[in-house]
Amino acid sequence: MPSLNFQSESKKLHSDSSHGAVFLTLEVLRVLKEELQLSENIENDLKFTIEELMKVHPEMASIKNSLIKIRENLIAKQKEIIIRRIDEEARIVLDREIRTISNMSNYLLKYKSIMTISASSTILNALREIPDERRNKRIFVLESRPILEGQILAKELANLGYEVHIIVDAATGYFGEEVEAFAIGADTIFSDGSVINKVGSFLLALTANFYKKSFIVAASSNKISSMSSKVHKILIKHKPPQEIYKEKIKNLSPLNVYFDFVPAKYITKLISEK
Repeated sequence: MPSLNFQSESKKLHSDSSHGAVFLTLEVLRVLKEELQLSENIENDLKFTIEELMKVHPEMASIKNSLIKIRENLIAKQKEIIIRRIDEEARIVLDREIRTISNMSNYLLKYKSIMTISASSTILNALREIPDERRNKRIFVLESRPILEGQILAKELANLGYEVHIIVDAATGYFGEEVEAFAIGADTIFSDGSVINKVGSFLLALTANFYKKSFIVAASSNKISSMSSKVHKILIKHKPPQEIYKEKIKNLSPLNVYFDFVPAKYITKLISEK
C-alpha cells in the first residue's frame, strides 16, 4: 500500500504543467527515494512505485529512462544499494543538464536576437550563464498558451538585463524575420533527431525554415527515447478543454494539448552535454 505522502506527491507530479523534463525527472527520483526509505518489502514496493511513476508525463523520455535504470537494480534486493543508485542517477541527470546548459550558452553567444517558447529551464540557464557585458541581445518570447508560462521566462530574462519582447504565439511568423535564431529546449528526443516540446514549437520551426534562420534545440541525452517517433501522438495527451474555451456550445469542442512534435529536418542544431 503506497504511503499517503507518495499518493499526494504522485498527484502533484501528474498535474505539474509548468516545469520541464529535468526538474520533473529529479522530482520523480526524489519521490521514489522517499517512498523506498519507508519500505519494508523493497522488491514489491519498488515494482509498484516505479509502475506508478512511469505514468507521470509519458511525453518526457527522461523520466522513463531514469526509472528503467533504477528498476535494473532490483536484483540487489537491498534498500541501501537501490537508494544509492537513485542518488547516483539524480547526479547523472543533473550533471548532463549542467553541461548541456554550458554548451548552449556558448553557442548562443554569437546571436544578437533569439526567439523562444515556453519556460525552458535549459534556455533560461543558458542565457543566465552569458556574462553581463554580452547580454546586449533581443529575446522574443512567445506567451505559450494555454497556461502562459512564457510570461514567467520573459520576466526572468528581463531581470537579467536582456531586451525582452513577449508576443502572442500567433505572431511567430510576423516577428520571425527580426531574429537571427530560434532556440528551444525539448522534453523528448527520438532516435531520428525529431523532438517533442511545448505546443507551438512546430510553428516556430516552420517559421525558422521559412526565413532560413537557425533552429536550435538544447536537450541532454537523458531525454533520448528508445521509441519510434511515429508514436509521438500517443505520448501527447489532451488536456482540459476549458483551459482554452470555457463556454459550452453545441457542436463546439475545444482541443487542448501542451506538447508538439518537430521533425528532424527542421532542426539545424541539436546541443547536448557531449
